[in-house]
Amino acid sequence: MWVFALISPMNVLIFSEGRVRLTAITKFSLDNFPTGWVVGNFSPAVLSTEKFEFGVKSFSANQTEPCHFQKSAVELTVVIAGRISIGGVQASVGEIIVVPPGVHGGFVALTDCQLAVLKSPSAIDDKVMCGDSH
Repeated sequence: MWVFALISPMNVLIFSEGRVRLTAITKFSLDNFPTGWVVGNFSPAVLSTEKFEFGVKSFSANQTEPCHFQKSAVELTVVIAGRISIGGVQASVGEIIVVPPGVHGGFVALTDCQLAVLKSPSAIDDKVMCGDSH
């Protein structure tokens, strides 16, 4: 059984056996999520769950993230705007890069870009920097 809570003082969202109950339409601002991650096993989160993480990420051209890998999570990155490279694999608008667990890759924003990213599961301490022992 999945149970999730919506972070809002007035509204509650419950996922139970695949069903959703929302007491009211609720709006959130991405400005309240400085890392861009909005769903997952962390705080703040619109939905708190160990099943997956979802984020909307924005990067400026030439911005990078160092080489890393996930021990157990698969990561799907959908390019909404711009061009990117993950582990040397380039993608542009409408393309998806899937990085399996254990596969090393650094990130480079080749242009200003916006991404939708899904990781599953949402595991604490799953990210390992290249060169770190694991």
